[in-house]
Amino acid sequence: MVYQLVQERSANDIPTTYNDVAPLLKGIEDANRQARKTLTQLEKHKLIIGDLKVRNKVETKWYWIKELVQEP
Repeated sequence: MVYQLVQERSANDIPTTYNDVAPLLKGIEDANRQARKTLTQLEKHKLIIGDLKVRNKVETKWYWIKELVQEP
């Protein structure tokens, strides 16, 4: 389910953060923490790639599927 979300957003050249994934994890006590862990696991297995970005003085890791990101 999380991989599919990253895949859909990557197809539109939109990165995914744990804030995008957390609402999908209904019924889980700490959905934000689980979302971060799930994205990290997908990255560890080389299914997605991640990049640390700083926006509004806050570090956030963005994830996407490399093959689906449109290259300039």
